[in-house]
Amino acid sequence: SAELERQLLNARMELENLKSQLEAFEEDQENLQSLERQLTPAETDVRQKDQDLRNAQKELEDVRRRFNSCFEENQMLKSQLHYLNVVTDELSKTRAALENANQVIYICIFILFYFIYVHIYVYLCVVQKKKENGQLKQAMEGLSPTRPMVATTLNATPNATLTQTRPSPSSSPSQKIPQTQAHMEHPRTHSLVQALSSNDLEEDIGTDDIYRTGSLSPRMSTFVFLFFSLFEVLKKIYKKTDDRVNVKTNLVK
Repeated sequence: SAELERQLLNARMELENLKSQLEAFEEDQENLQSLERQLTPAETDVRQKDQDLRNAQKELEDVRRRFNSCFEENQMLKSQLHYLNVVTDELSKTRAALENANQVIYICIFILFYFIYVHIYVYLCVVQKKKENGQLKQAMEGLSPTRPMVATTLNATPNATLTQTRPSPSSSPSQKIPQTQAHMEHPRTHSLVQALSSNDLEEDIGTDDIYRTGSLSPRMSTFVFLFFSLFEVLKKIYKKTDDRVNVKTNLVK
């Protein structure tokens, strides 16, 4: 019986220990449940923060791609800016060349105008000289009606002409008039008259038209018309080129 009591006591003690352990276990379980209840919002926050972090990573990737695209565009703009600088330099050189060409064109136009002025002046001088020669020819023809025969004879044999045209002392007074005219017609005068009556001065160079109508000859009029046409064409070409250069310069600016 004593042995049974001792075993019963031990069993009771073990039971008490088990009860205390059970109570501790229940307390731990309650604590665990409370911790789980506290952990649920924290886990939700963690999950939300993790989702936010993933979204931030996606936005960071988008920003990185945008940065790369902006960097590439920046490089492209730098290359285009360099090209525009080169084009600007070329346009400046072209503009300077056009200004120099403009000066050369003005110089050429001045030379052409001067050439036309000299040509017209010489042309009018020749016309005036021909008119004076024509008047002198008419005056000589009025002074010596028999000039062509005397001049032709003097041109062949001047001494013989003087001998033949000089009448004898016993001739009539009407025959003395040719003798006086023959004495008046010196060989130099005859050569001048012959030169005035030559074919070179009889060529038509438009003098009658100039003195009668005040206009130039057809050849000179054609030359002046072609010159002014060329001048207008050069002016239009220069204007178009200058406008094109100004447009390109404005675009570059």
